[in-house]
Amino acid sequence: MAETFAQLEQFLLQLNWVGLAIVAIAGLVVALTGYRLRLLFFFVVGFYLTAPLVGTLVARFFDFPQAFVVFGTIGGLLGGFVAVRLYYLALFLVGVPIGASVLIAIASSFVGAGDVVIIVAAVVGAVVGGLVTIALDRIMVIIASAVLGAVHTGAALASVAFRMVEMSQTAYYTTFLGISAVVLVLGIIYQSTAYPKRAYVFGPKMYADQRAYGDSVSRQYSRGSRR
Repeated sequence: MAETFAQLEQFLLQLNWVGLAIVAIAGLVVALTGYRLRLLFFFVVGFYLTAPLVGTLVARFFDFPQAFVVFGTIGGLLGGFVAVRLYYLALFLVGVPIGASVLIAIASSFVGAGDVVIIVAAVVGAVVGGLVTIALDRIMVIIASAVLGAVHTGAALASVAFRMVEMSQTAYYTTFLGISAVVLVLGIIYQSTAYPKRAYVFGPKMYADQRAYGDSVSRQYSRGSRR
């Protein structure tokens, strides 16, 4: 996770002001509406997982200043579209980093930080985290979207502050953590209270819900016409 954030930080530091504004706004939208706008959330997850990786790998073969941003953006867009199309795979991937990080932290505290322990904990945690996310759909999507949106918003706004005000690395990370914590809390509270359990806009269940709602409206309209 630390390496992934370092790649995200590198990606953001190479963006211009417009790019940073887009990332900050998109992160805030995801944090507040991740459960409601599932396709957007899964698109951001796909983008987040592929953009830094593709940008880092492909930019090594092309020697121009914006290679990382260009190829990272292309790879992120492709990853986002794949995540949207493969619903349950995307849902599984939402829980992978969460489960892996939690189990690595637990294993490191009680067993040790050996390579074998870390690898086993990461694999087991990733699988368990993915399965738990599928089982606890609503809760995990709310938490994961709030975390992901908060991290992006915090990192983007911290990058803006870093460019506008001369600050140390410690001040930069303090700003990032402070903004992220506020957005995270707001995201979880807002999503938990604003959207009912069956507030599906995207995902497999939306079609059944919309069809049931349409049939109900049609029946009511038919009764009214007969009267």
